[in-house]
Amino acid sequence: MRNGTIKAGFLFTIILIIHANLQIHAELFRRVPVIVNIDFENMPTGSFSTLDLNKVILKSNNEEDRILGKGGKIQSQCLYITGGEDHILEFELVDSAIPIRYISFRGQKLSSKISLNFILEIFKQNDWHEVYSEDSEFTTDRFSDAINISFPYTDIYKFRIRCSSPANGGLLLDDFILLDNSLMEVMEVNTSSIKLPVLIDKPVNGLQKILIDTEGEANPRLLENITIGFDQSNDIAMINSLLVHYTGSNPEFNTGKKIAEINNPEKHQEINLSQALHHGKNYFWVSVSLFDKSNIRSYFYSFIKELRISGVKYAIKEENPRYKHRLGLAIRDHNDDGVHTYRIPGLVTTNNGTLIAVYDVRRNSSTDLQGDIDVGMSRSINGGQSWEKMKIIMDLGMWGDYLKRKMV
Repeated sequence: MRNGTIKAGFLFTIILIIHANLQIHAELFRRVPVIVNIDFENMPTGSFSTLDLNKVILKSNNEEDRILGKGGKIQSQCLYITGGEDHILEFELVDSAIPIRYISFRGQKLSSKISLNFILEIFKQNDWHEVYSEDSEFTTDRFSDAINISFPYTDIYKFRIRCSSPANGGLLLDDFILLDNSLMEVMEVNTSSIKLPVLIDKPVNGLQKILIDTEGEANPRLLENITIGFDQSNDIAMINSLLVHYTGSNPEFNTGKKIAEINNPEKHQEINLSQALHHGKNYFWVSVSLFDKSNIRSYFYSFIKELRISGVKYAIKEENPRYKHRLGLAIRDHNDDGVHTYRIPGLVTTNNGTLIAVYDVRRNSSTDLQGDIDVGMSRSINGGQSWEKMKIIMDLGMWGDYLKRKMV
């Protein structure tokens, strides 16, 4: 009986150790799923016919296709498929020890007004087979979220992209990740405050950024719960609603995909979710809207206390010191009163406490002179809680005449 008790106790101890060190255990015993990560950063810029991408050989059938360097709106080097018919870019593994089962990449169209035909094919049994044909994922204003494609066979070592568009079209591609059939593991979880004023009159204000970094595609993990806490100068009543957004691999906050909303949240609020993660970086955002009568002099703190991913809880270490979310109002916004842009603000307080804000009223565009630009003023007599209607205090009135003189 004693031996049985010792064995049972030993087994129980082992279970406790494994449970307490789940992340370490996963790190030690996981299979490394990434075959290669291609970001084009160290590649020579310009056109190519054959390019060594470290474990992958890239071939192009068109001398116009090239590696594009940084500049303009492009923040990093990327692959540029120029406009034209039937551009073919072929990717082949140098070493066939590990076949490709999954591929992830991002893209951006160069024009929204023209058609784009994008096809991804795999090489199997001495022939090419289409596995993906979808161009609606690509937008013109930014690189898309990660596009994840699972190959239907286990022995793929070569794939190609076929792209056609008008001569003034084209496509930018970046962040190729080739993976084998490994199970998904969570590699990193962290959060940070969004350091911007929370505007009373804005429907969505970002508070917290959450990054979950994973490796592997098989058996995707689920973000199941976010627990968030609030501390504030009076009570929680200033917060009208709490929202969660998911932007995939895009590290820029946008409200496109709302996955949860809670009205009148508690000071310690659990948010239940069921969002599948993809390989690589997954960005989530917690935002709020405030009640219209919130006091502009109030403030609050927010902090993510815990995340639960596929049953595993991840405690989050708070920022030190905490970030204080201060309130504000948007006195003027894009297209208010038919004005394109308000710029170059100034703010003063008179001797009797009146706030006076002045700014450019750029009626037709955001550009500097020459242009149709006046100077506007807004006034508040209650410490910024509300503002009187805008007044134009300087109207140059010569924009039209100036154009005529220049044209002559």
